[in-house]
Amino acid sequence: MSSGPLECYYFEDPTDPDHCAQKPYTLENPYPMLLVNIGSGVSILAVYSENNYKRVTGTSFGNMMSKEKRESVSKEDLARATLVTITNNIGSITRMCALNENIERVVFVGNFLRVNTLSMKLLAYAMDYWSKGQLKALFLRHEARLLWCRWSPAGASASILICRPRNQKSICCNNQKHFRLSGIPF
Repeated sequence: MSSGPLECYYFEDPTDPDHCAQKPYTLENPYPMLLVNIGSGVSILAVYSENNYKRVTGTSFGNMMSKEKRESVSKEDLARATLVTITNNIGSITRMCALNENIERVVFVGNFLRVNTLSMKLLAYAMDYWSKGQLKALFLRHEARLLWCRWSPAGASASILICRPRNQKSICCNNQKHFRLSGIPF
């Protein structure tokens, strides 16, 4: 790999159109690094030295560049491949966030999962894979028990309350429906 000053660069101030500029980056000692190849698909390689590397992950959509392969795949196969890719990405990003925040418990909720056992299983697999078995994808049987009660005006923080069903003694939660607060059940 060439490490000349024009070979590698980064963007300084990438979100500021007036000040965004390419800056040279010298790769005098590039190893280890992640090499992310984005083409018709994505491959992520962990490169430890010039001769020591492995494919960490990637997508399989690159195979769809061939007309023959596109015609041989059903719409159902494409839908499943898309779902696998999306849930794998969610699992990967979630693992990274958990690691960055030093959090060992991940709970998945939402309308998309409510009656979507396949996606839950794919998320469970992704979390197990990305965390090397250290994190479990947790789901709630009654997700109303997990309630976002308050979102700050600036959108910067939220309060999460674990609640019990309405038929138990209740209190008002920030003008939301009435719930009785309880401890985290896991």
